[in-house]
Amino acid sequence: MAAAASDEKGSGPSMVAPGKFKILLVGPSRSGKSGVANFLGGLTDSLDLENHTPTAACRIVEVERDIPGRGHVSAELWDVSGNPQYEGCWPAIRKDVSATVLCFNAADDAQLHMLENWHAAFVLESKLPKSKCLVLANYGSEATAKPALPHKLRGIPVVPCNLETPAAIRDGLDDLLSRI
Repeated sequence: MAAAASDEKGSGPSMVAPGKFKILLVGPSRSGKSGVANFLGGLTDSLDLENHTPTAACRIVEVERDIPGRGHVSAELWDVSGNPQYEGCWPAIRKDVSATVLCFNAADDAQLHMLENWHAAFVLESKLPKSKCLVLANYGSEATAKPALPHKLRGIPVVPCNLETPAAIRDGLDDLLSRI
């Protein structure tokens, strides 16, 4: 009976491999999402937050982490394009999401204000609690500080990061994985 109800709602098969968490990396273009995904996925040895190669729709990077108190954890980082032309793909991308990381370029005030839209589109639409979210404030090569988030995002943990603090991003991911 449950399967019939599920089919009537059109939920279909999961897009996430069994036993893996699905974590979305979302935010405006040029916010460092791909650099973060490449670094966390071991595709690069250093954090590159300044070079920009636009992502087409979405790409998936596999991550394996050992989380204290949880053990070995596998996750898929879904690096979502910041280009609004892919908005039609967002419902499919949101399906079966475990957590969301909101990324923005902290040196660009406009990006901080855009975070509310990304929060609405990916966190609120997915009905994720704030405990399953993280904000990465990318400062590139500049000094870092915790930014004052828009009111609707308060309560979401913030990780300020720059080229000198890649461990902060790993620690932020580990903390997020321990909460989902």
